[in-house]
Amino acid sequence: MLVQSHGIVVVSINYRLGALGWLFTGAPPSEEPTDNLVGNYGLLDQQLAMRWVQANAARFGGDPSRITLFGQSAGAQSISCHLTMPSSKGLFAGAILESAPLGLTWRTAEQSPKFTGLVAKLGGCIGTTPGEYVPCLRAMPVDTLLKAQTAAGNNIPIEAGTTLSLFEPFAPTVATALLTQQPLNAFLAGRVHDVPISLGSVEQEGLVFVYEAFPTPVTPVEMDSLLRLVWGADAPAIRDAYPVPAAQQAAHDARNVTSLVATDGLFHCAIRAAGLALADQYAKGSRTHPTYVYNFDHLISFGASFWLPTNPVCVEAVCHGEELPFVFQPDVSIINVSFTSEEVVLSDLMQTHWAAFASTGHAAASVASVVRKLAPQAVTQAAALDWPLFEPANESYALFRAPDSHIVPHPFRAKCAVWDSIGWDWIVD
Repeated sequence: MLVQSHGIVVVSINYRLGALGWLFTGAPPSEEPTDNLVGNYGLLDQQLAMRWVQANAARFGGDPSRITLFGQSAGAQSISCHLTMPSSKGLFAGAILESAPLGLTWRTAEQSPKFTGLVAKLGGCIGTTPGEYVPCLRAMPVDTLLKAQTAAGNNIPIEAGTTLSLFEPFAPTVATALLTQQPLNAFLAGRVHDVPISLGSVEQEGLVFVYEAFPTPVTPVEMDSLLRLVWGADAPAIRDAYPVPAAQQAAHDARNVTSLVATDGLFHCAIRAAGLALADQYAKGSRTHPTYVYNFDHLISFGASFWLPTNPVCVEAVCHGEELPFVFQPDVSIINVSFTSEEVVLSDLMQTHWAAFASTGHAAASVASVVRKLAPQAVTQAAALDWPLFEPANESYALFRAPDSHIVPHPFRAKCAVWDSIGWDWIVD
């Protein structure tokens, strides 16, 4: 529907994942000898695809000068990298980041080789230096590598000092020639390509990750230990800002409040910090293109069919990924459900703004210029939802939900106060 209704071209790409995409041992930036892995192959694959799209977009009816990167979750993280990578400059004209966990830190060039060595060892390679085990890794059957990848991803001791990597064990390596720093630090420092950016999140981002990581109850005491493990000296301030409700204390299960910490620290407040930095740079003239920020807070009507049996906790929650059916509006009849009429309007509204941004670089561009076959009520809502650019003074978010999407000023300012106070210095380059 995104393509059919809005006259845009959508290109989906493949790139290397897991051990094939992210292992790093530390090679010189100009070459890759057989005994080293330069890493970040997934990002290099994406760059190659971006160059191909730029060279061939016109043949598919696209505009090579209006390429917009568009991704969710890990896809949005990749986009955050390209926004900061010098070698990606000029390959795209705008970026939409959905649910990017910008507060999630990745290993540095100093830390990554240790993890790569573990993968090699678990795959049966002998030796402790890259010169000894990299040839073995290159020759390893893919099935063996995938088994070693799974085992390494579940190894808790190897992540001492990089605890958050447990949530994403195979990811980009920073402090490298390709990716010089953690994306959030680059956003805060103004080292981001000057293109229009739209970014946002859903209401309960952290819930599914906490319940997947901890399938059994986490006591309040265990929650305290987890906070100390991740945030060290800042843990008491975070703990005070997220008291465990009496009911959760009685049940000896603090996973719900732990998920709030994950939602805010990794998603909501990190995204807000990035948005504020970009908005401040725009206001001071160091950026010439605007930033737009949104929050999605609609409980999908067919949650049971969407989330069961794997994620029952999300049936009555707005979990990570819940906006995707509204961005793409797929044929959900294949799972014997349907969108409500209000949900169809919400989907049309979101698609209108996403397409407007891709077409013009402005989320609130003239709806008439991008609408092709929209439901009339969606056109009315889109026109009414005059999505303003994000500014430090009012922090205007577009709140997407049925039936009353609207603009909300500074919705996260209060709850992000603790994260503002401790700052983001724990995200180490």
